[in-house]
This record gives sequence, structure tokens and C-alpha cells, in this order.
Amino acid sequence: MKVVLDANVIVAAFAARGLCEALFQYCIGSCELACSEHLLREVERALTSKIKMTTQAAGEIVAFLRQNAE
Repeated sequence: MKVVLDANVIVAAFAARGLCEALFQYCIGSCELACSEHLLREVERALTSKIKMTTQAAGEIVAFLRQNAE
């Protein structure tokens, strides 16, 4: 099954433990995760501006998504 997660769900999955993290882990392990470049840019922007993650850490998450999603 192909799944597209909202940028807010992806950001929350990396920001805190909880439902979004569990959903993300499930989708990575059991589904085909689909991401667009627009979604990846939004995730990176939110990680750095809302979560105050370093640019390097946010870039590593985006790289992980590129490797594990279509």
C-alpha cells in the first residue's frame, strides 16, 4: 500500500515520541511511503523553524526520506 504522510506528521515523528512516531515507523516498515519535493522542502523548513533543529540534522532526515520513499 502506498502512503503519503502530511509534513506535520513527519515533523512530529522526529520531534517527540508518540502516535506520529509510531505511525511513521509502521509506514516505513510496512508501506511504500511517497514524498514529493514540495513535501520534503516543507518538512525541512518546519524542522528548522518550528522544532529548532540544526540545518544538518534536518538535512539528514530529508536524505533519509529520499532514500526510503518514492
